[in-house]
This record gives sequence, C-alpha cells and structure tokens, in this order.
Amino acid sequence: MKIINFTPENKKLTRRLVKFAEKLYKNDSNWVPPLKMELLGNRLLGAKGILRKNHPFHQHAEVQYFMVVLGKKKIAGTIAACVNHIYNDYHHEKTGFFGFFETIEDYRVAEELLNAAKGWLKEKGMQTMRGPANFSSNETLGLLVSGFDTLTTMGTTYNKPYYLDFLERFGCTKSMDLIAQTLPIRIEGEEGEKRNLKLKNFTEKIKERNKIRIENFNSKKPEEHLKIIKELYHEAWKDNWGFVPLSDAEFAILAENLKMAADPKLIKIAYVEDEPAAFIGTLPDINEIFSQTKRWPELFTLIRILFRLKRKKFTRTRLLLFGIQEKFRKLGLDGVLFFEEFASAREEGRIYNFCEISWLLETNSLILHAGERLKAVEYKRWRLFDLPL
Repeated sequence: MKIINFTPENKKLTRRLVKFAEKLYKNDSNWVPPLKMELLGNRLLGAKGILRKNHPFHQHAEVQYFMVVLGKKKIAGTIAACVNHIYNDYHHEKTGFFGFFETIEDYRVAEELLNAAKGWLKEKGMQTMRGPANFSSNETLGLLVSGFDTLTTMGTTYNKPYYLDFLERFGCTKSMDLIAQTLPIRIEGEEGEKRNLKLKNFTEKIKERNKIRIENFNSKKPEEHLKIIKELYHEAWKDNWGFVPLSDAEFAILAENLKMAADPKLIKIAYVEDEPAAFIGTLPDINEIFSQTKRWPELFTLIRILFRLKRKKFTRTRLLLFGIQEKFRKLGLDGVLFFEEFASAREEGRIYNFCEISWLLETNSLILHAGERLKAVEYKRWRLFDLPL
C-alpha cells in the first residue's frame, strides 16, 4: 500500500480520482454520478471543474489530493484536504476540510487517507479538520447517515454506509447534521382541495397585511434578479453555521447553472413594500435522467436533459435555495413562499410530484417547522464531522 499526493494542476490524476468513484459505485442503483464537467471542466462548453486549478474556488483556497494505491496501479481510496481562506477569515477559525473521500471496505485504507489529510492540514496550521466537504457549503458536503434506499437527488452526496464506522473509529465526532425533508407536491381528492384552499386564504391574508409582492425569475433578463438573489443569500445566510460568502466568479458559475436548469416559475423573490425580503428556488432534479443514462456519453445526456427541461417533463424537484432577511422573518414569508412555490409546481403542463427540501441545518427550527406544517417529513440525513488537530 502506498499513498500518492498531487495538486489540482495534475489533470491525469484528477481524472483517475473521478473514475475511481464511478468504479466503486457502478453496481449501486441509488448512486448518481455528478456531471464530469462540474468536476473536471469542459473546454468545449467553457465549464470549469471544481477539482481543477482554473476553478475560481482555488483563488482563495489551498488543496491537496491523496490517493491510496495497492500494487502498481489499483486505486483503493481517495481524499482531498483543503484550506479555505475565505471560510477561516469569515468565521475567525483555523479549520481545514477533507472531502472527495472514497474508499474500498478496508479501514486500513481509510486510516491512511485520513492521516494524510490530517497531517497536511496540521502542517498548514489548522486546528480542526472538518468534513466531508467537497469543498464547502456552496458545493456538496456531508456524509449520508440515513436514507440509503432512495435515489440521490441532484447536488447532494451519497456514500457507502461503512464510511460512518470508519470516521468514528478514526476519532471524528459529530459537528452538525443536515436534513432532507420530502414533501408531496400534489394531494389528490377532497383532502387536497380543502388543504390548498385553506393555505391559499391564509397566504392571501398575509400578503395583503404586509404588502408582500412575489415575482418569478426573469430568465430572459436575469441579471437584475440574480443580483437580488446574491444579496439576499449573503444577508439571509450570513450568521448560519458553515456559511461561506460566494466570490463574484463563483456566483457567476451558479448563475449560469440557474439560467440553464431553472424552471422560471420555481425561482421566486418576495418583496415587502417593494424591498427585496426573501427568495426561494426549486430546480428540476436532473438526476432523474442521469440515473437512466449513467453509461451514456455526457454530451448525449445533457442534450436529453435540455430537451426535458424545455418541455417541463421532470417529476422530481429539489428545493435548495431559500432565505429571508432577518428583519422580515416574523411576517409569515416562509409559508407564503412555500405555498406559492408548490402552487406553481402544480400548474397545467408541469408534472412534478416529488420535492426534496435540502439541506436544512438540524438547528434551523423555523424552516423545519414550516415544512412540517405542510406535511413534510424527514427522509435523509447527512453528517459533518470534526477532528481536533
């Protein structure tokens, strides 16, 4: 057993890192691979991959990759160690992160990887190692600890169940849990009609009382709405656990993804007396396609996704963008936005019937209770771990 270390400049080994995960999960029907261009980039499409040096994340971070190799060429595990300077400056911490953690079912391999990440972060002067995070809350993070029996939703992580035991054996302890709720978009029959009428009346009263106005995302002239969403995101999330401000270059990548994948009626901004107060965003779950086309060339899959997006023929969604300015949090905006969002999802021509609401901090009682009032239930949970250095 030997360990190889390499940097984001090494294109050959970053490709092997991605291929190892594909091989590890090839027989797992609930694992869906992330887009290769999101990890490795795509020169033809102008995409910058998060694993590569030209991605804007690396302008404010230091990253080192490690790979355990058995014999001459057989990869047995991978891990990334990361120092995110924006995170540490913002939170006044010395926290390093580990991510892209994958291993065969052999604790010795996991221990070798974790020790490598731990040693590198310690050399960088970090006091805590946290993860898994690929690389921050603005990308993907968390170790799945419950909900292995359902399909991975876009932008969320999936892993082997034995990873939990490996991390705990290494001495990692829970830092925070992230929760996913699932919510039926459609409730048929008399029960659904009564529920929707009651929520509609409640919503209209709140909107009238507080002079609330809702706008859908303008996909033809998106710049104004994207600017508002960025400002609301930073304002609403600034005190949240794990928050990392987005640089302009990082937000530009998020904005491009929104413009390509969004159903405009499922991205909404709420105004109180014409002041931007809150936003909500639900995206069609492109993993609905990826789960069926794992062995297709990625370009063919992208063409099929774009075709389905245009025709609005997805059944699954993920509510992943939500924020309310602190001074507006007691007006009932959460309930208003949830109702408006799901009313739009039920409109004629759309066939959505499933929504995952994630990630929700386990300490975010406001949003957890808002979902529960709409009959949402927890169905998945991820965990972040800490290890003192």
